[in-house]
Amino acid sequence: MSNASTRLASAAEELVKAVTLEVDSFTHQKLCTNLESVKGSLESGLNSITRVVKALGEKIDSGIDEVNHNQADIKNLLEKQNSFILKQSSIISNQHKINNLQWAITHCEVGAFKYKEVAIDRVISSEELARQAIGWFMIDEGLILCEKYVMPDFNTSPPLPVLYSTESYDDEDELERSKQAFRDNMKGHIMKLIGKEPLLSKAQNGEYAIYYD
Repeated sequence: MSNASTRLASAAEELVKAVTLEVDSFTHQKLCTNLESVKGSLESGLNSITRVVKALGEKIDSGIDEVNHNQADIKNLLEKQNSFILKQSSIISNQHKINNLQWAITHCEVGAFKYKEVAIDRVISSEELARQAIGWFMIDEGLILCEKYVMPDFNTSPPLPVLYSTESYDDEDELERSKQAFRDNMKGHIMKLIGKEPLLSKAQNGEYAIYYD
């Protein structure tokens, strides 16, 4: 090969290398540009997703707050309704009680029985005592039952003084049974009048009292 051919071949080789380098540089630049574009698109997409997620989260939080607020409103409404129902029930119950007592106090002869006081042989009707008890019921109080009241068949001979002592009787159990019988009958009499069982309560001092409830 001549020198001229050799130089031509070398020049051609250098030209090819230069073109290859130019192409590689262009390709690299283009790839970088494309990568930057893809990166920008991804960042834009991520930002969009972040905004959507944030907006959705805020909307959910707002919805939860609204639900909680509505629940609180519903709870308050239910409490007011329950309070109103309880008040109305109380009013109706009190009115029913008043109606019963008003009828009872004018019909105390219904279910009346006979009793007497220890050491006094006079027999008494329970009508007036029932009327007194119902009068106390109307002001939410009770009637104290006298410890001297017994049933008429209780043996009072020989008679006791007015300020009696149970020691004057040979059989104290008999006296207590007669007192209990009187209390039971009084309770039954009032039950017939008011349509419910009254409360018979014993105090610490031993006295008995009868209440509406």
